[in-house]
Amino acid sequence: MNGLRKLFRVLLIFAALIVVVGQTNAQDSLGIEMLDSRSSLDAFLDVATIGDYLLVAAGISGLLVVSDADGDNPQIEVQLGENREFLNTVLVQGNKVLTCGEDFTIYNFTTPLNPYQLGRASAAAFPSNDNIIWHDSLLIVQSFGIQIFQQYSDASRRLLSSIQFREGNGRYIVKLALWDNKIFVVHNEIDVGTNIYAWDISNPEEPEEIIMPDQFDIEGVPLEMIIDDGIMFVTHDSTLSIIDVNTPESAELLTTWSVEGNRVLRWPVVKDDHLFLRSYLPHTLLSLEFDENYDITLADSLRINWGGNLWLDEDIIFWAAGADGLISVDIESPDNLAEPVEWDIVDRYRSGAKIGTSLLINNGEHGPYVFNNRLPEELPLIGTFLPEGQLEGNVLTSGDDLAVVSWWDGENDNPLGYSTQIITASEDDPSQQVLRGIIPSNAYLFSDPFEDYIYSIGGETDSFFLEIHDISDLDNPVLSGTTEFVDASYITYIQRYNEYLYVGILQEMNDQINIYSLENPEEPELVNEMVLQWFESLGLAPIFSDNLMFMSAQNGFDIYSMADPDNPEFVASGGDSLEYTVVLDYNQGNLLTARHIEDQYLQSVLEVYDIADEQYSDPVAWHTLPSMSYWGYLDGSRIVTTWNTGMALLYWEDGGMGVLDQVSLPTKPQMSVYPVPTNPEARISMFLPEAGILNISVFDLLGRKIVSLAGRDLKAGSHTFQLPGNSFKSSGTYFINAEFGDWQDTQKIVILK
Repeated sequence: MNGLRKLFRVLLIFAALIVVVGQTNAQDSLGIEMLDSRSSLDAFLDVATIGDYLLVAAGISGLLVVSDADGDNPQIEVQLGENREFLNTVLVQGNKVLTCGEDFTIYNFTTPLNPYQLGRASAAAFPSNDNIIWHDSLLIVQSFGIQIFQQYSDASRRLLSSIQFREGNGRYIVKLALWDNKIFVVHNEIDVGTNIYAWDISNPEEPEEIIMPDQFDIEGVPLEMIIDDGIMFVTHDSTLSIIDVNTPESAELLTTWSVEGNRVLRWPVVKDDHLFLRSYLPHTLLSLEFDENYDITLADSLRINWGGNLWLDEDIIFWAAGADGLISVDIESPDNLAEPVEWDIVDRYRSGAKIGTSLLINNGEHGPYVFNNRLPEELPLIGTFLPEGQLEGNVLTSGDDLAVVSWWDGENDNPLGYSTQIITASEDDPSQQVLRGIIPSNAYLFSDPFEDYIYSIGGETDSFFLEIHDISDLDNPVLSGTTEFVDASYITYIQRYNEYLYVGILQEMNDQINIYSLENPEEPELVNEMVLQWFESLGLAPIFSDNLMFMSAQNGFDIYSMADPDNPEFVASGGDSLEYTVVLDYNQGNLLTARHIEDQYLQSVLEVYDIADEQYSDPVAWHTLPSMSYWGYLDGSRIVTTWNTGMALLYWEDGGMGVLDQVSLPTKPQMSVYPVPTNPEARISMFLPEAGILNISVFDLLGRKIVSLAGRDLKAGSHTFQLPGNSFKSSGTYFINAEFGDWQDTQKIVILK
C-alpha cells in the first residue's frame, strides 16, 4: 500500500512538473517553502562620485547611490538596476552615468536622488573598468582588440573603428588609458615581453598608430597603468615604472621604484606630488612622494584589508572592497595617512558545518557565523566565532563533534599561511565552541576525522602531499606521515567515507579520484585510480551515503555504487541533461542538488530528487534561489542552504520525509502562514511537540467561520495545510485560529484575490 501511495504522489508531482516545464523563472517553487532567510548586498566592485554622492557598482545588487560615504552615517539613498542585472563598472561624465555589465545603461543624474534612465543596450564583451573608457561622445572598449564607438545618450552606439593587434603567443592588454586624444595600451606577450602601444584618435574613424620605443625594461607581469599630465605610471609585480609619454614617439623611462619583499603593486592614483597605490602580501596602502625629477620616497604606509580599485575624490580615496564593502582613507596629509574607515555592509554566505547544537556558516572576513540549529522553523544568529587577534577564519571540514578551522591574523606575508586549528563543542554548553590544538600544517584541504586521524592535502602546483595527522590528543595534534602525489596538476578535494579516503585529482586535464583504504589509518593504501569523464565532477567533492557516490556533473548528476570501493560501478545519471548540477546532500533516499539556470546570471534552482524510486529524471520538489548554491544539507524535513549573498532555512513538504528529530522540536506548538500578505492558496505550517488533536479554523472580521481545517489526531512534528481559495469570496482581513490542547494562537492574514 505504501508503494502505491508513493507512486501516486510521484505521478501527481510529475504531472505538476509537466505544467511548469520551461517556466522555472515564472514559478518560484514546488513542494518547498522558505521558513527563514538572510540576504546581503552583493560585492562592491567599482566606485565613482557625482556631486556629494558616491556611486557603487554592486554586482547583482545594481547601482547604489550613497550619501555621507566619507562620514559617520553612510546611507543607500537610491538603488538602480534591472532585475539582478550584474554591474561591475560605473563611469561618470558631467551629469550622465554609464553602468556596465551585461548591458550598458545610461542615466541622467541631474538630480542624484531622482535619476532616470536614458537608455539601455547590450554589452557584447562584458567590459570592466580596466578595459573601458567613456570620453565625450566616444566609448572605447578592449575586447579581442580595441573598438571605438560613437556613444549616444540612449545607450546605443555605432562602431567607428577597430584596432587589431598582430597575432602572437599569449598576448593580452593590461589596461587602456586615454590622454591628449591618444589611446595608450600596455601589452604583454609571453615570448616577447611587455611593450607600450599608442594611437592618435583625433579622427576616431581612422586611428593612426604611433611608433613608440620598443622596450622600457618592464619585467614581470604588468598589472595597472594610468596617465597623469603626460606621465605614465605602470605597476608590474613589485615594481613601479614612470614613463614620460608627452611625445609618444620619443617616450622616455624616467625612473623605477620597487617595494621590498614579494609584494604586488596595483591601482595607482595621483594627487599633486604624491602617488597612492595598493600593495598585496600584506595588504597596504602606500603613499609615495615624487619630486620634479620623479625621484620617489615612501612617505607613509597604512595596513588595510582586502579591496579593489582606488577612486580619488578631492582628499578622500575610496575603494570598492568586494566582500568587505567600502573603504575610505583621508589623504589630506599624505605623509600621515588617516586610519581607514570601513563601511562593511556586505556579507558572504558560503559553506557550513554542524558543531554541537550550532550551525557555523563561513563568512571569511568576519569569521564563521554561529546559528542556533535546534529550532525547526528559524535559524537565529547567535554571533560570530573569531578568536582575538584573527582577521578572518573559515571552517574547512567537520565531523560529528569537531571541526578544522583556518585562521589568519594578517601578519603572515603568505596569504595561504593560515594557522589551522581544531574546535569542538563545549561539553557544558553544546552551542559554544572551544579552541583546541593547532594542526602543524599549511594544508588547504582536510578530511573529516577517522578514528584518531585527520588527512589533509598540502603543497602547491605539481607538488602535492597527503598528510596524516594524529589527533588522539586534540590539544596536541601531530603530523605522523606524508605521501607524495605523482603527476597531479591540482587536487580539488579530499573526502572520507567509511574506511576509505577519496582524493579528487586533476591530472593532464582529466578528473580522477584516487581511492585509499584506511584499513591501516596510519598508512593509507591506494586501491583504485578512478578516471572520470571530462568535467564530470566539476572539480567538486562528491556526496556519499548508503554505499552510493553522487557526483556533480556538467549535465545533471551521476551515481556510482561504492559497495566495493576497489571496483566502483556506474549506476545511472539524473537531473537536467543540459545544465550543470551541484550535488549538496543525500538523506533518507532523497538527493538535494542545485542546478544552474541557463542564461540567468548566477541564478539557480534548489532541487530534491527521490532516488529511492529511481525516477529521478525530474525533481519531486524545487525552489528558485537568487544565486548559485554550492553547499546545503537535508535534515528530516528541513533544508538549509547558502548562496553567494544569502542563506535560507526551507521546509520540504513531500510526504516521503519523516518528522523532525524530537531534539529539534519546539517545546510548544508553533504556527506560521506563508506568504504574508497572502493569496487565497496560502499555506499554514504547524509544528507539534507531541501527538494530539489539532483544530484550525478561519474567521472573517464579523467572527463568521469561513472554513475548518485539521480537526483530527496528528503525530508530533511538522504539518502543512493549504487554505482552500474557493472559500474566500473577496479580498479582506481574516483570522486563523489554531487550538492544540490548552494552547491557542490566532494570526491575522490579508487575502488578495
